[in-house]
Amino acid sequence: MNRQNNKRKQLAGTVVVSMLVFCLLPATMLGQRQHRVAEVIDESSSLGSIIRMYDGTHYLVTGGSANSCFFLQGKTATVSGAQMTIQDCSFPLWVEEISVENVQINGEFKGWDDDVSYTLMDGRTVTQTNYSYCYSYAYSPSALLYSRGGATYLVVKGGCGNPMQVTVGGGSTSTYSQSNSRSYSSNVSSNSSLHIVNYSSITANVVYVVYNPYYRSWTSQGWYTVHAGASLTVDLGFAYTGKIYLYAESGAITWQGNPCFNMMVDGTDAFTYTHADTRHFNDFQDKRVCFQEFVFQNPVFTWTLTD
Repeated sequence: MNRQNNKRKQLAGTVVVSMLVFCLLPATMLGQRQHRVAEVIDESSSLGSIIRMYDGTHYLVTGGSANSCFFLQGKTATVSGAQMTIQDCSFPLWVEEISVENVQINGEFKGWDDDVSYTLMDGRTVTQTNYSYCYSYAYSPSALLYSRGGATYLVVKGGCGNPMQVTVGGGSTSTYSQSNSRSYSSNVSSNSSLHIVNYSSITANVVYVVYNPYYRSWTSQGWYTVHAGASLTVDLGFAYTGKIYLYAESGAITWQGNPCFNMMVDGTDAFTYTHADTRHFNDFQDKRVCFQEFVFQNPVFTWTLTD
C-alpha cells in the first residue's frame, strides 16, 4: 500500500513539474510569435487594417477590429496560428501575415471613385478595379501593395479606409488622372531623391523635412521603414537643392540632431505635414522631434544610419 501511495505521489509531482515547465516555456517554443506594434494602418476600418511590427512583419486583420483598442504603438502582440492578442486589449484579432511592398504615389491623391488611376514614383500605374467612392487628399503619400487570393491591393497611408483592389501596370512617366479633374504629369528622372542606408542592427523608421515648392512651406513626411542592413530610396517628387532635415527612430532609440531642429510629425501614422516648423498640435498623436540638418546639393542625397 505504501509503495502504491509513493508511486502516486511521484506521478503527481511529475505532472505538477511538467505543467510548470510548460507554463514557463518561451512563447516561441509554444508555437507563438511575439512582436512589438509599430503602427496600425487604416485603423478606421474594422477589417482590412494592416498592423506593422517593429521587426518589419505585417499582419492583415481578417476578423475583429483593430480600432477596439487605443494606443497600440509599442505594445506586445502575440500571434498563435491565425489569432493575435495584444497587450491590454480585451478582444483578440484574427490575422493573416502578408508580404508588402512599400511604394509612394507621385503627386496628388484624391481618393477613389470609378476606375481611378495613380502613378507610383517608380513609374508603374495602379488602377482601381471595383467601384468604391471615398475622398481623401494627400500629396505623394506612402502606400503598401500586397497580394492575396490572386488579387492585388493598395493601401494608402492616411487614405481611405479599406484596401482597394487594383491592377498594376508599367510606365516611365508619372501621370495622375481622375474623372472630372485635371491631370498632373512629371518626369521622375528629373526629381531629387533621398537614399537611406541602414548599417545599424535594427529596423529604423525615418522622416524627412524639406521646403516643398507646392506647399510653399517646410514639409515633414514619413514614416519610411528601412530594415537593418537594407536601403530605401524616396523620390521627393521635384528637383531640390537646399537644407534637408532628417530623423529616425526605433522604439526608444533615435537618430537625432545636435544641435536640435524641432519639427512636427505624426507619432504613429503615415503623414505629410505642411508648416512643420511652426505647426501647432492638432492631434493626440502629434509630437515634435529633434531633426539633424544637412545640405541637399546633388540629385541624390544619401543618409547612413549606424549603431
